[in-house]
Amino acid sequence: DYRADFYLPGGNVYIEYWSERGDSATLAQKFDKKAEIERLGLALIELNPADIEHLDDILSRELFRHGVNVY
Repeated sequence: DYRADFYLPGGNVYIEYWSERGDSATLAQKFDKKAEIERLGLALIELNPADIEHLDDILSRELFRHGVNVY
């Protein structure tokens, strides 16, 4: 059982944010979650702290790539 940082049911897209903070256990959980999402062939968008400055552009582009219309 896992929970994504964000899930968009309309596009069936999982979004994971890789923070610079967190301990090794948290990081291991995130890697396990990513592996499970990929194993199931689900859509995954990964964001990093460097993406925050341009989040509108990056997230819009990635959502479009996964078939989610952004208005």
